[in-house]
Amino acid sequence: MVLDGGRAELPCDLNMTSVDDEVTLILWHREDSGSPIYSIDARDASLHTARHFPSNNMSSRAYFNATGTPSVLKIDGVRKSEEGMYRCRVEYRRSRTETTDILLTVIGKGRHYFF
Repeated sequence: MVLDGGRAELPCDLNMTSVDDEVTLILWHREDSGSPIYSIDARDASLHTARHFPSNNMSSRAYFNATGTPSVLKIDGVRKSEEGMYRCRVEYRRSRTETTDILLTVIGKGRHYFF
């Protein structure tokens, strides 16, 4: 859950099942997007030197941090219209593809919410 205009941090599990395996590709999709909103291509590089490809509407607002535990896609200035289901798809060199689904809820500004 994030406040409208705030920063969302969407986790993605990069835990490998084998120590000799490596991540080759990470794709982030929003439920209604046909193309990825963010991708990291590590097929020809290590994950830490891989190129990041945010979509046009995310280019200045999003960054995937692969060094933390868990790894997270950080999106600044989240809007109510960006609320919904997000999917992180991780492809490995040897292991099966893994997916993580995250529901992003955006709450309005200027309202008081008690949990």
